[in-house]
Amino acid sequence: EQMKDIQPKLEKELKEAQKSIEKAKAEISEYKSFTEGLEKDGLINKKEGYSLKHKNKELFINGKKVSEEIYYKYRNFLEKHLNFSIEKTENDFHMDLD
Repeated sequence: EQMKDIQPKLEKELKEAQKSIEKAKAEISEYKSFTEGLEKDGLINKKEGYSLKHKNKELFINGKKVSEEIYYKYRNFLEKHLNFSIEKTENDFHMDLD
């Protein structure tokens, strides 16, 4: 009897969890593509580590503000992800999404 009442609620929660997982996967894929583009353009070296910070429509790579041209090139991603910081070292990876 109790299982009949619980099952619809569990199914609903499972669907919501699956949506959240899919959203997270898509977001991770976007960040991965972004960092791969930066590496391809010679702006970061993923093997050596790097830091990225985007805040107030300014992007900093390894503590240095990027040019308007570079910002413009990545604007589609940056306008979608307004505030974040990523730090990758040889042994650690930290991502803060505001």
